Amino acid sequence: DPYWNRDFGYGYVDAHAAVTLALFLAASGQSESVDTSLQNHLLSVIDSNGTINVTGHAWGQLGSIERVEYRIDGGDWAETTYSAEPGEIGALTPFMWHVIMNPEKLSEGTHEIEVRAVSGEGNSLPVLVTVHGSGSEGNGFSVPPIIIVGIASVFVIWVASLALLRFRSDGEIDSLLSNLRRKEEGSAIEEVLDAEIVDEEAIG
Repeated sequence: DPYWNRDFGYGYVDAHAAVTLALFLAASGQSESVDTSLQNHLLSVIDSNGTINVTGHAWGQLGSIERVEYRIDGGDWAETTYSAEPGEIGALTPFMWHVIMNPEKLSEGTHEIEVRAVSGEGNSLPVLVTVHGSGSEGNGFSVPPIIIVGIASVFVIWVASLALLRFRSDGEIDSLLSNLRRKEEGSAIEEVLDAEIVDEEAIG
């Protein structure tokens, strides 16, 4: 279907983009499912005030479009938001779709958003958009501050307990040594007394 190309005009095709898209379709296994009667085109990409808003419009040449869906970096498909319900719009009537996201929830770096219109078993040629994530929230693991404080408290208590046990152990060792010395001294005295008694009996 002829469409306005901002670089080449109405009905012209960017050869490089066409080849790139063909390679993408082959690599992603979508070549066989493309229905050229389903039109899907990008209108704008706005990244400002902490929000990414990808906007486009879609329509069916022969009938309604069931839905428009997107995925990020080849992940799972999710449905876009709409200006009107696609299934209620007839053929040749464009409707707007939006992909709105927070760049802080994307890992830092570039990400590819793929958007396609779907009807039955067929889908339109995909719209491919590159966006940038800031990674402030990211997809990684984040530990709440209260948990960090709790872990630190447990660690301090554990160290204090070890120190207390160490002090008690040293005291117990000193006590055992003192008792042992007393027993040894008592045994020595008993041996001396026994020796004296034996000597007296021998003399007697």
